Amino acid sequence: MLDYLNKPYPFNDDFKHNLRIILGISLVVFLFLLLYKPLDLSALDLYDKVYLLLGFALVTLFSLGVNLLVLPALFPGIFLSGKWKIKYEILWNLWMLLTITVGYFFYARLTGLYELNFSTLIRILLFSIIPVSLLIVINQNRRLKMTIHSVDAFSDGMKNSEDVMINFPSKYKRGNAQVNARDLVMIHSAQNYIEIYWKEGDELQKVMVRNTLGNAIKQVKRFPHIIRCHRTCIVNMKYVTRMRSSQHGYHIHLDGVADELHVSRSFAPLFREIYGKLHEPELFQAGSSLKR
Repeated sequence: MLDYLNKPYPFNDDFKHNLRIILGISLVVFLFLLLYKPLDLSALDLYDKVYLLLGFALVTLFSLGVNLLVLPALFPGIFLSGKWKIKYEILWNLWMLLTITVGYFFYARLTGLYELNFSTLIRILLFSIIPVSLLIVINQNRRLKMTIHSVDAFSDGMKNSEDVMINFPSKYKRGNAQVNARDLVMIHSAQNYIEIYWKEGDELQKVMVRNTLGNAIKQVKRFPHIIRCHRTCIVNMKYVTRMRSSQHGYHIHLDGVADELHVSRSFAPLFREIYGKLHEPELFQAGSSLKR
């Protein structure tokens, strides 16, 4: 359970998208209260009814605006998608529920148009669930669409890498290397050279080319599964056979490569993302292994 709560969760920090959501949810709250009449407002005239219900909608607008637009802008470090987790998302939704409920309560008390008692508090709490529930559903649908689009694009990139030759030019007139993208295992920086490893049948082959890792990255950037895991190393995620986590980060083994490779913290988020698309995402349990 704790492992699940600690899994990464992308925080929705799209300002324009959130602004549209806030306006839409506030309008839905107003129309719901006006048309379905869950509150007993029979003692109020039309003007007071509209005044009260419009106020509830404005409270929703203000509360969601502060929580989804203002606070993420003031404290961006807290809401980074790479640091946001499922447990934070749950607490954040509960916080928004609390702020909306308190806002409804004080607005009703301020206007004096609606009698405040225990039954009223329960009703207000139930009304507060509506905008938060809508927000969760909208964000989940958006996340699902983005995930499907991302996976489709990733799959297309994988398919396009079949039988594509990658050219690694040398700074010398001779010494260029060409490797099939599907066979490339890793590229390692070795002072003024790069060591290119690839599979030829069951054998691991290696060639050294006079060039930099930065130039090698430019040659492989069109392939989504070939990524940098360290400042000195590029790996093909298809060849990850085993990995483990420690207090220093992630460590991986590649098919045919004897040495264990370290994944730098700066590259860990992208590593997690690509790994999750290639394999079932039971991510990075200590000592976990993967058989291809």
